[in-house]
Amino acid sequence: MEITNRLMIFFSTLLLCGGEYHKEEWPFIINKPFLSTSLTDLWSNRWHQLFREIWISLAYRPLRTFIRNKIIPLLGQKFKKIGELFDKVIPPLGVFVLSGLFHEYINWTVTYQYWIPGEQLTFFVLQGIGVIMEKLVKQSIPSLRIPKWLGWIWTFVFICLTIPYFLNVWIKANPW
Repeated sequence: MEITNRLMIFFSTLLLCGGEYHKEEWPFIINKPFLSTSLTDLWSNRWHQLFREIWISLAYRPLRTFIRNKIIPLLGQKFKKIGELFDKVIPPLGVFVLSGLFHEYINWTVTYQYWIPGEQLTFFVLQGIGVIMEKLVKQSIPSLRIPKWLGWIWTFVFICLTIPYFLNVWIKANPW
């Protein structure tokens, strides 16, 4: 309930007060996304932090708990590695799927005549796959140190390749 109240206050403040808010009352929303050196950095630290706790509460924690309490014990010791892989892959991917569905709904309601089902979901699932790939590579090669400039290029290129799925509906709707 508190999250709902905070969201209502935030959006009414944007509408009524020209977008002013107090840093001590709200977490930062966007923190220089152009400086992201990985997709994980972009989505975990720099982009839209207002909804972070919502996504963690609605998708990440329940999926992680389900996998750890139900799936891993069901798989047993013989398939322990598969259970560990599920634990690393499914919760973060669940967050991106939920966000994709949320954005699908927004686009359906706001730009319904231009909306193409699945574009937003595709964008967010691809982001999730990118984040998971980064984490799996880092865990597979712990000594790997990627220079910041190379991480920035990777992030920039990945976003440029996937952003059309996110922007197509808005370009067609031309709200500006």
